[in-house]
Amino acid sequence: MGYNIYRGTHKGGPYQKLNKEVEPATTYTDHSVVAGGKYFYVITSVDASKEGPYSNEATAAVPSP
Repeated sequence: MGYNIYRGTHKGGPYQKLNKEVEPATTYTDHSVVAGGKYFYVITSVDASKEGPYSNEATAAVPSP
């Protein structure tokens, strides 16, 4: 069915779910980051019966202007 995307501000979480509905695409743009921020992302796969475990964590640092 798709994916749930989670973001945290500390390595290892806690994470907050970003999407309201299951995301069918394999790409996602986070429009709520701020300049100078560092973020940690995990995703889960979702099917009709359950949500899978967290993926490996990915890190993104947003440059300051």
